[in-house]
Amino acid sequence: MVKVCFIYNTPFIEKAAIQNLRDELDRLSEKETEIEFWFHGFHSYFNKAVLREVIQLKTDKPDQQLEIVDIVDPVIEEDDLISMPIHTETGETVPEWHLRLDEYDYKVPARVEYAPRFEFRSDNKAGHFIAHSQRKDRWMVNSCDYLFAYTYENLPDSANTTIKRALAKNPDMKIISLCVPSTAERIEELKEQLDERKKYVVDSFLAGVPSSVISKELGVTINRVHQIASKATRIIYRQLKKEYR
Repeated sequence: MVKVCFIYNTPFIEKAAIQNLRDELDRLSEKETEIEFWFHGFHSYFNKAVLREVIQLKTDKPDQQLEIVDIVDPVIEEDDLISMPIHTETGETVPEWHLRLDEYDYKVPARVEYAPRFEFRSDNKAGHFIAHSQRKDRWMVNSCDYLFAYTYENLPDSANTTIKRALAKNPDMKIISLCVPSTAERIEELKEQLDERKKYVVDSFLAGVPSSVISKELGVTINRVHQIASKATRIIYRQLKKEYR
């Protein structure tokens, strides 16, 4: 049984990327007959699109063991499961979204899997739930055999950093890109339109220059360097979103 995760960091999803997803899922199901598709949350536009395609794959290939797994954070979410309804067929407690899909859409319940309890002192402070959730995402990615990535490598973003760290811990992990080559080319064109400072920071990050070195070159703090890189990425993604609307 192989485990599959999905990662993204774009504010849009292209039709060509969805087609890439379908093709790659089909190829993977030809290679692997027993697959677990791991998700941590289903609220993003990307996860909803992926879930729809995974469910369609299950429908098209009923003889294969293809399972959807909902990764639950035991620190943040376990109390929410106590009051959730019982699935009538399996007798298991399942998150509400599964029942909605059962009732109105696809009749495909998922298995609930608890992530480890990574407890840090910061978790007891208000407002730290986002960082805690991100640790669960990183654990999930590091645990998988295949990672479907919808993030463009020629832009600095957190998803690309997560992928590099995951590969360092699990060199056998296979990365399957969903990106569209023409969009990658368009990103290169848009990078040339950035002002000199933003372009320097983006190019330096992509070349592997440490943020501490960049900060000294520009005479700003390391946090400011990351802010400049993030703003440059947002500018480009915002323009791409307009073009692919």
